Amino acid sequence: MLFGVLGVVEARPFPSSPPIDLGSPLQRVLLGLLLTEADRSVSFDRIVEELWGDAPPADPEASLHTYVSRLRRALEPSRAAGEAPRLLLRTPAGYRLAVSPAETDAGRFAEVATSARDALAAGDPAAALAAADAALALWRGTVLEDAGDREFAVRARDRLEEQRLACREDRLAALTVLGRPAEAVADAEALVAEHPLRERPWVLLIDALVAAGRTADALARYTDVHRLLDDELGVTPGPALRAAQARALGAGDVPAPVTPAPPSLIGREREFGQLRALVAGLGRSGPRFVLIDGEAGIGKSRLAAELTSAAADDGARVAWGRCHEDDDSPALWPWQQIVSALGAQLPPAAPDEGAFAAFERVLTALVSASADVPVVVVLDDLHWADPASLRLLAFLAVELQHGPIAVLCTCRTGVRDAGLAQVRATLARTAGFVSLPLGPLAAEDTARLVRRVADGLDERAAADLHERSGGNPFFATELARVAGDAVPPGVRDVVDRRLARLPDDARSVLRLAAAAGERFDVGLLQRASGTDDDALLDALDAATEADLVRAAGPGRLAFAHALVRDSLLAEVPELRRARLHARLADALPDSADPFERAHHLVAGRPFTSAEQTVAACAAAATRAALDHAHETAARWWSRALDTDPSPELRQDLLLRAGTSMARAGSWAAAQRLLSDAIDSALTRGDTTSAGIAADQLSTIGGVWFPVEYETYPERLVERLEAVAASDDDTARVQALAALAMYCHYGPDRHRGLREAARGLAVARRTGRTDLLVTALLGQLAAAWLPGHEQELIDAATELLELIDERERPEMVAVALARRGVTKLALGDVDGNDADLARAWEVTEQHALPLVSSQLISLQAARAMLDGSYEVAMELIDRAWAVTQRTQLYTQARTDLVMRAFVWIDQGCLPERLAELATDAMTTEATSGTLLITALALLQAGQPAAAAAAVAAEDGLEPYPLQWDSLSITCWQALIAAELNAEQTVCAAIAERLLPFADQIAIHGGIGALGPVGVFLGMVEAGAGQLDPAERHLRQAIDTTERLGLRPALVRGRLALAGVLAARGERSAAAGEAAAAREVAEEIGMRLLARRAARLAHE
Repeated sequence: MLFGVLGVVEARPFPSSPPIDLGSPLQRVLLGLLLTEADRSVSFDRIVEELWGDAPPADPEASLHTYVSRLRRALEPSRAAGEAPRLLLRTPAGYRLAVSPAETDAGRFAEVATSARDALAAGDPAAALAAADAALALWRGTVLEDAGDREFAVRARDRLEEQRLACREDRLAALTVLGRPAEAVADAEALVAEHPLRERPWVLLIDALVAAGRTADALARYTDVHRLLDDELGVTPGPALRAAQARALGAGDVPAPVTPAPPSLIGREREFGQLRALVAGLGRSGPRFVLIDGEAGIGKSRLAAELTSAAADDGARVAWGRCHEDDDSPALWPWQQIVSALGAQLPPAAPDEGAFAAFERVLTALVSASADVPVVVVLDDLHWADPASLRLLAFLAVELQHGPIAVLCTCRTGVRDAGLAQVRATLARTAGFVSLPLGPLAAEDTARLVRRVADGLDERAAADLHERSGGNPFFATELARVAGDAVPPGVRDVVDRRLARLPDDARSVLRLAAAAGERFDVGLLQRASGTDDDALLDALDAATEADLVRAAGPGRLAFAHALVRDSLLAEVPELRRARLHARLADALPDSADPFERAHHLVAGRPFTSAEQTVAACAAAATRAALDHAHETAARWWSRALDTDPSPELRQDLLLRAGTSMARAGSWAAAQRLLSDAIDSALTRGDTTSAGIAADQLSTIGGVWFPVEYETYPERLVERLEAVAASDDDTARVQALAALAMYCHYGPDRHRGLREAARGLAVARRTGRTDLLVTALLGQLAAAWLPGHEQELIDAATELLELIDERERPEMVAVALARRGVTKLALGDVDGNDADLARAWEVTEQHALPLVSSQLISLQAARAMLDGSYEVAMELIDRAWAVTQRTQLYTQARTDLVMRAFVWIDQGCLPERLAELATDAMTTEATSGTLLITALALLQAGQPAAAAAAVAAEDGLEPYPLQWDSLSITCWQALIAAELNAEQTVCAAIAERLLPFADQIAIHGGIGALGPVGVFLGMVEAGAGQLDPAERHLRQAIDTTERLGLRPALVRGRLALAGVLAARGERSAAAGEAAAAREVAEEIGMRLLARRAARLAHE
């Protein structure tokens, strides 16, 4: 499909096709808006504002949905019911039109116009003229003519008209250079009449007049523009106009100017041009992310530096943030550098702020800086970034939606890091992302490069340098510096040779500097070395003259390349290196950065004091936690533990480390550390500290259980049992509440209820509100079982009456969410909606990202019940994005199961699983995923394979009692009915479902099936129990119609049609099937719609 905005909004299947009918004027405006943000999400609020301004309809969401549906039908007329749209897509925030710039006339115009300018700069005016003519021919009238003076249209119009004007100017320059000045003069006169205060058309007019032999006219026109600028603006002509006057006075002695070529960057011209074009197009494209990959020395930072230099010359605002290899920098250090360079500050987060607060401040700084000019920021050496900086980059990739902003990252290839891999994956999913891998230079480029260093190098020597360096620019340059000697076998040998030429004192100072870091403070070096000032300066001067170190700011130096530092450190034995770090730690002032101090003290072991090292690690961890960089905090706590502290101190460190890991979402690590904290406390008889650790274990999971699915942490349970056996009431209640949660997947599935009851009894006996809150939290987890719904609702209600939202907002949100989902299971849809809405208010007000993502999942389940699949998938995508950018919760399995609920209803489960190209169904084998596999096989028309898969794992046997056992049993009923299972199997499943016949099957809040009676009726029919089957199905159908649960209504009517057909009531069966088909076609349940059509005609 080809789209047009350079005139009225239009869409054509092929270039030669007539425009398709896009419907009403507002539908055209909507399409135009989405085209101005091609392949980028446009929020719902912005769409409503742009379409209706201050007078939106009563239900703008419904109106917008109608327009979107009609546009989809117009753009994809052959799309089948239930088939996912390919062009106009829902996103977590709004809608996205999945088109590339090449599919829009504006994008093609920009590309061809850029090629015209490039050809002009390269000295090919004929190609420039042809490209400019082709670009200008794409214009059909006023940009976005249908949209009138709406804000988005005005902005797009101004931007594109500026590009069109620049293209017209390039065309005039090409005409003049080609010796066609007469044509250029006529067009230039028209241009200066349209834009009398713009200097370049006047320059082109003057040059064209000179080229046409009309020097007097050229000078007269210069006088005209001089007077005009003075009268209108009170300014004199700029340098370009004065240069044009000089050319006129010289009567052609000076050639007409052309756009200068980009700066020379040997062997990287293509990449540089690509980046220049990207930056030039930021005003049209909005934010762009670029990842420049390559090995050390390949030229990543040099390419980024050349690009930012050129961008700055063009008026862009540039900022760099450099990541350091050592861990002595504070969290978010590169982003602090960037924000500071943009003229803002990134203050430490307040204690009551979440991690999003710092992220939002960076986002705001970038957007604010780009209000007037494009912004280009560089995150250099991303492979050394701290975890918080990586998460912030992922956050920006999702949230940075508007503004002329380019984020360039340089990264070394071959670095294995889970956080870095996740960020790479997030960037790859970002619209407009550019991956720019840098490979070796070509032989001829290497020769050009090395001759800058070793002039006169012959072809054979240059070829030898290329072969030995592998085309690596840094390696080749370093080898060329010693080309007069025998060329060493490796680049490190080259660096070593240069180091060997230094005096011994200089090498000694540089070894100490290498321990200090890639960049180092001269004052620190002076204090740590014990060398007098003159000797130190002599050593550093020698290193500077050898180009081994360079200035890096006032009083600071940096190594010229990482290999220099690596070579210095490689020649220092491990213990001597530790001694260097110890000297640096001793030399640090009291005001030193806590991360730098902790780094040198840890690296200086065993020459540093254990007490000082622990204190420094604690200070670094505390600072990181205040900045909400919990992964960094946990790393420092872990290093403090490695110093073999005293038992009392070890227990405290374990508790703090576990808390940090819990806040970072690393539950398994948190459980291990907190379990060790309980061990440490019990060994010393400290039940108070053991109880605190147990209490922390109870609060780390948000709405979900803080334990991996279907796992039983036996060792942890043993520790909690020991604490629960103490005489300390506080510790007992804390341990019993934790046991109520962690026994959920244990061998005794009712134990959690008993432990929760014990905790409540102790808490009520003490009369302490704080203990009662803790005990009720345990009850909230223990009662999340089928058949205990009222107990859960009562516990949540009492909990909400006791908690102060200002002190425990997360607990309020969790209680509301659990209660809301349970109300939904009992059929109280309004109660669920009210509780979830209030929970959402709390999470938004208090910035609770973990609970926020879980609430989005609950809302997705609610949308599934209504058959609003598009909304459900949008919410699933949104939950995934939140959890991935915060790394607060491992959502992979949850995400798959949630999507499976939608795909099962839509009848596309096998296709969607195949698209995932994942073996998740087998690598995370559980009863739930087994049944998903079986349902996929059934939808694929492979009942025998489905039956074999189920039989191999006893998939229709009773499922253990846990939070999802009711919905799993409903899936078993569905599969048994589809497979025409034996009557005894169907009867057994029906017996398990019968106590819950009046409930709604909710898969813990991440999925929903509808009334249990639908699935009960299916297996009762399979068991030959037609009377109870009909009764339960009719009751369930009444519930679905009353509550608007359309997917369950389709299944219920189809099952009832089967029961009626079995009794010979063909007409009634056909009626039920026809009703089911109508709803199924409406909401996109394609397989069930076909089945209903067959039944209706039998």
